[in-house]
Amino acid sequence: SLEAAHPRWQAAGLRGGRGETRPVEKRILVGVLPTYLNAREVFCMHQVITFLGKRPIKTQYRWRNNVYEGEVFAQALCQFLDFDRMLVLTTDEARNSTWPVLERLHDPRIECVPIEIGDSPVQLWGLFDAVIQLIQEDDAVTFDITHGLRSIPFMAFLFAAYLKTAKRVSIRAILYGALEL
Repeated sequence: SLEAAHPRWQAAGLRGGRGETRPVEKRILVGVLPTYLNAREVFCMHQVITFLGKRPIKTQYRWRNNVYEGEVFAQALCQFLDFDRMLVLTTDEARNSTWPVLERLHDPRIECVPIEIGDSPVQLWGLFDAVIQLIQEDDAVTFDITHGLRSIPFMAFLFAAYLKTAKRVSIRAILYGALEL
């Protein structure tokens, strides 16, 4: 049946834990670009593309009058965002220091995607090619640019423009977990 074969139903019910409550840095979520679902998007795969930094910090994130904790924003996303697959782009250093935070969730929807640090045009185009190959036509994508290294978060806008035009991808949101000012 369609329900048994589609990843959206296979992944239903998997959520990350919220952890213990204690004083932590506070962040708020800003920069959401809402879109509206159409009939095509109901059966598409919703993928999250996120980046990891190298210093996890226990933080509270606020979203729609709720507070979610995480050492990285992707950890909080697992608590409030419905998705089928999360592609976590990590440099070698981030993979060693921060990836274990998400690995501890034991969520099969979360995948580590190794990337270069993006300090040359060749590396940036390699990153572009890697992301483009991971997304299928007609998918829906949410970008999280909170922990992106250097200019890499700006690449998300290039990814979004290309994917929307070339692969008819729906961009659900571009998210940034900002420090509360």
